[in-house]
Amino acid sequence: MKRLAIIGGGWAGLACAQVVAQANAQSQEPVTIWLFEASPFMGGRARGIPWETELGQTTVDNGQHLLLGAYEQTWQLLKEAGVFLERGWSNEPMHWASLEPESGNRYALLRIPPQAWPWRFFGQTFPAFIDKKHARPWGLLDRLSLTNVLRQAIQSKWHACGSAFHWLSHVSMPAGVRHQFWRPLIEGALNTSWTEASASVFLRVVKDSLTGPSGATNCWHPHADLSQNAVDPLCLSLKRQGVRLIPRCRIAALGQEGPSATSTSRRRWRLEPHTSSQDQAAAVGLEHEVFDAVVLATPAYEARRLWRQSGLTETPAIKRMDQMDWRGVMTLYIHLSQAQALQLGPIRQWLCSLPGLNDQSHIGLARQPSENGSQVVSMVASGLDPQQDRSAVADSLWQAAQHYLRPLSLKTLRTLPHRFTDDPRATWACTERFIDSEPSAMHDPVSACLTGLDGVLRAADDLTAGYPACIEAAVRSGRVCGSSLVAQAPRKAV
Repeated sequence: MKRLAIIGGGWAGLACAQVVAQANAQSQEPVTIWLFEASPFMGGRARGIPWETELGQTTVDNGQHLLLGAYEQTWQLLKEAGVFLERGWSNEPMHWASLEPESGNRYALLRIPPQAWPWRFFGQTFPAFIDKKHARPWGLLDRLSLTNVLRQAIQSKWHACGSAFHWLSHVSMPAGVRHQFWRPLIEGALNTSWTEASASVFLRVVKDSLTGPSGATNCWHPHADLSQNAVDPLCLSLKRQGVRLIPRCRIAALGQEGPSATSTSRRRWRLEPHTSSQDQAAAVGLEHEVFDAVVLATPAYEARRLWRQSGLTETPAIKRMDQMDWRGVMTLYIHLSQAQALQLGPIRQWLCSLPGLNDQSHIGLARQPSENGSQVVSMVASGLDPQQDRSAVADSLWQAAQHYLRPLSLKTLRTLPHRFTDDPRATWACTERFIDSEPSAMHDPVSACLTGLDGVLRAADDLTAGYPACIEAAVRSGRVCGSSLVAQAPRKAV
């Protein structure tokens, strides 16, 4: 393999490019890598967006993303790219607050210490600096119920079928813990209603985080945003290694180039740009290029579209995409001044289960995005049906924000600087119906990235067995795909 095209500049595509680029140093025939991204920016759905308000310049994520210490492959990727995590990132123990309207609108507050399992559940569970008039620590029975869930999961060897709701219904626990901790955690992590969410993936998330090593549950956040503290340094590293990063270039179809019936060479591929990207394609000389391998590092529905428009033969791996459902994520961002931020307390980032309209629950998250002390607070609604009334979801997010920001004593929050992001197909639905029906081959990482067509592979978060749609799953898939390509290349003699 001499020439590789990666279609998609999200985390899966970047991770794949990094693995192949690093291997070039030991290759007899270094691979020329072209990475195409349809948008002007790399990072896909996990990148920073500049936001100018009357309070000044700040940034927000393109859909709020939570990164945990358990994301081992993500942190390894950034370290390989020369990202100094201790400079551009900070991490804190997870703080989980659940609003309790029946107790005078107080919060039930849990702090999960960074210690390794099982010492994690013997540590401090209530921050001393929290105002106890507005919050109470989790009671002993509530904390013991967490341990009970973990005990049941360990006894089942972390294996389960059916929905997360069905699995939890057989575990004894207080109703408040079930609805104010497990439900929003499941729906936020798996982007699916807990009545449909896969129990097996839910248990994998619990295993990696709550029973993981020291720091596994810590929440990591960039000092600026995901672009400045992760994607941009990663892209710079790739450029230094000779990778051609080509934004604003949407690929419409793949064209096959040989081999002939008598040839023993492998099939090669041409890329046909979308009409909107003709100028960019011409500028980089794409019409003259032929590639030995192509990696589709796009969401499944985009890979499916590309496959159909290319007229390629249907394979089981491609037909699998037709079985996938998609869910939306809507996020409300509110920009607070330094004085307003101080009224919320000293915790820079914490998770908050908040009620909305029509029995919806949302995740609230606060962070410190700028040097002037201002703060962006985000309210996230996950697992939305594509046909769901977006105005109703927006009203529900405003109601959740009203609960969270009540210490500000504002009659209306809508006068504050705010913005919405809404992606109706933000993530694939991690349902028990889809996960439990997966063929056994999908549990082998290398087999999962194969499309069934010689020279065309996939890298995406839906290909990492046991994981929901998240950055870590995308990175893992990208690295496996890259390693598979490297294994096919001749190496230098040592």
